[in-house]
Amino acid sequence: MTSNINLKKLSERLFFSGIFLLASTLSIGVFLILVASIISLFCRKENPFKDNWTIFLIPTSIVMLISCLYQTFSQINKELIEWNISLTWIGLLNWIPFFYLFISTKDFLKTNEQRLKVSLLLLLGSIPVLVTGFGQYYLNWQGPISFLKGLIIWYMKPIEPHLGLSALFSNQNYAGTWMSLIWPLLLGLYFVNKDNIYKSIINLLFIFLLTFAIILTTSRNALISFLFSIPIVLGFKSLLIILTILIFLIFLFYFQTIFLLSEELFSLITNIFPQQFFDKFKKFNLINILEYRRINLWKESISLISTKPLFGIGAAAFPILYQIYYQPEDYTEQHTHNLFLEISAGYGFIASTMIFLFIFTIIFCAWRKISGGKFSSKELIINKSWLASSVVVLISQMNDITYYDARISVMFWIFLSGLRNIIISKGIEKKLDN
Repeated sequence: MTSNINLKKLSERLFFSGIFLLASTLSIGVFLILVASIISLFCRKENPFKDNWTIFLIPTSIVMLISCLYQTFSQINKELIEWNISLTWIGLLNWIPFFYLFISTKDFLKTNEQRLKVSLLLLLGSIPVLVTGFGQYYLNWQGPISFLKGLIIWYMKPIEPHLGLSALFSNQNYAGTWMSLIWPLLLGLYFVNKDNIYKSIINLLFIFLLTFAIILTTSRNALISFLFSIPIVLGFKSLLIILTILIFLIFLFYFQTIFLLSEELFSLITNIFPQQFFDKFKKFNLINILEYRRINLWKESISLISTKPLFGIGAAAFPILYQIYYQPEDYTEQHTHNLFLEISAGYGFIASTMIFLFIFTIIFCAWRKISGGKFSSKELIINKSWLASSVVVLISQMNDITYYDARISVMFWIFLSGLRNIIISKGIEKKLDN
């Protein structure tokens, strides 16, 4: 019994250590989380396969395996010299191991104290992201910097004119997604600690720095995602404030030449924020939205996937087939820029529908539980911030795919595992400490 208790404590410590190291030292962080999850499964008394959420992932995995087998024996894309069937099997590593992560980490996320600790460690572990990001942007820090013979690699590319802050990530979109997924957690911590003046000031400082860093990534996805998270945490009344600010900024943007004050104010804003950030939004036009490159890419992706809708065209085959069928002259596409379409391309519409049905159901059930459950005010804000972070990751995958960065995919499935615990929670837990 003593040994069992010690193993539980050990696994929890390893898990929290892995969360803390995930942003800055990915390989070590993932290793610690994996070891913790294995120990947790051995210590768990109940049968994990009795859980309905777990049961749903089993047929999903089977469908994906059937797709791989079909593609292998039908010799799909055998005429493509640049593609090998092994890539489809390797692609399963982006999904089935994360199903296991969802199942095996739930014991570390049962209570609000545990989820609050994960939030805090995740934010503290992301400080190197902010430091290297601002150093890259303002001090011209460059990498990649390698430690322990490549076990730890920090990517800090020189910022080209059309790109933004990327910090420890390989590009600005990954960095933007990471920052936007931890932003709701930081907002939640502010309200948890609002009675402590010193913690409140520190939280506000970090909210400002993180918001500014998200803008410096110039990632529209990141900005839109974190804006979506605010009403989830603070309620839909906050949506009116956001819309008012956006309308005001749009008004300044389009009428800066008419009103002297707006021209001066907009000039001040453009001096603070990167020009490429505004350039991206200048291209947005609702009138010609169907002519946008991304919209056309989705239409062409659906057309390509529809040739083999049940079992897909094979993971990693999309960029090759897209180049052959559509022959784009000015750009090359490495993926569909939509995670649902990406899974459909790799393993078929059945697999993608099952995965997204699972994700949407968890998020919807968690939202209903949080909206109607009996939680203390602090428990409620933690649960809302946890839900908001899950929604941020999901939204960001609808217009781009940053899921393939292991830090983002690991946290996404951990968030979902935490939501599962919120759904089955029975009521008010023990009081949270400040």
